[in-house]
Amino acid sequence: MSMRKLPEIIQGGMGVNISSPELAKMVSKLGQQGTVSGTALEWLMVRSLQMGDPGEHFRRVLAGFPFQSMVKEIMEKFYVKGGIPKNTPFKGIPHIGFHPSHLFIALVICANFAVVRMAKEGHDNPISINYLEKIALPHVHALYGAIMGGVDIITMGAGIPLQIPGLISDIVEGNECSYSVPVSGTNIKSSAIKFNPVEFFGEIPKNLKKPKFIPIISSNLLANLFLKRSPEGSVERKTGLIITRWQNSGYPSG
Repeated sequence: MSMRKLPEIIQGGMGVNISSPELAKMVSKLGQQGTVSGTALEWLMVRSLQMGDPGEHFRRVLAGFPFQSMVKEIMEKFYVKGGIPKNTPFKGIPHIGFHPSHLFIALVICANFAVVRMAKEGHDNPISINYLEKIALPHVHALYGAIMGGVDIITMGAGIPLQIPGLISDIVEGNECSYSVPVSGTNIKSSAIKFNPVEFFGEIPKNLKKPKFIPIISSNLLANLFLKRSPEGSVERKTGLIITRWQNSGYPSG
């Protein structure tokens, strides 16, 4: 793992917002590996905006998002100056699916961009973001937003994330992206979430940096599976693996 110095601590990435940008920033400033949770960030963002965006954190970092028409759409729909009145229900967001709406995609991309930027403010140490493989439907758009935000490392467990190295490469190379999601209860075994950056943004986002990828696994079997199925030179071969055991608590990673 090529870093200034290998961290003694890799902070966990538990959600929703338990592993917050503030926590990740503090850990990274101390020279360890700070991690933000990537779970349900679109919900976190729209609720924060409807509460008046305390601290102006989302509005501040989204001012640096390269496609401001998306930010304007989100702010017009969800931002409430001073916050919604007490006992007023929050607005929801569009349902996720294999063909998500333009607004849903914009929310996921902008939210992941924003939390990474928040965690990276005020220092130049690496920041990672953690996702759960089994929450697969938003992966394409979530990773796109995090990479646009300059995330340094992506970690993922709660499944077997063999598709992630290829997805990361497609994002930074400006290719059309696809992520196969298993389907149960029908004759269809799987279906793919697809994303074309040119169709969505009107152009390929510029200067995207390729983050490192560290899978979270719980057995030698999974370690060998990654080594056998991952392309030669892929990111996790160069970086390493995070091994969890029952003493760590949490969830099993596949």
